Parts: sequence; structure tokens; C-alpha cells
Amino acid sequence: MGESDHITFRAGDGGLKDRLDDLSEQYGMKRSAFIRLLLTDAVDIVEQDGLDAYLDDVEPEEQAAD
Repeated sequence: MGESDHITFRAGDGGLKDRLDDLSEQYGMKRSAFIRLLLTDAVDIVEQDGLDAYLDDVEPEEQAAD
């Protein structure tokens, strides 16, 4: 079985699909292109600065609650 270029996930929890649809429409992009952009940026940050730095930037309120 070969490697797939597709990522599948369920975006229904917490209205994520609707949020992605709204943002991608706002920026005039297809949802798949918008997700690819977000994932590419996130991976670049993690590769460069590490996961902790990414999480500090993305979820500061959740980190503070721990």
C-alpha cells in the first residue's frame, strides 16, 4: 500500500468544520488549501522552535490552567 497525500479527520466536534469553512471563505480559499496552509505553518514552527514553543503560542490559557 502506497503513501497517501490525503489526511482525513473528523472536524465536527466543537464546530471546527464550520469555523474552518468560515475562515477559508473569509480569505477566499478552499477549505483544503486553508488547512494545508495552517498545517504547514504549524509544522514549520514546531520544527524550528519545538512543540513547547508552539503550544505556548497557541494555547496560553490552557497551559496556565495546569
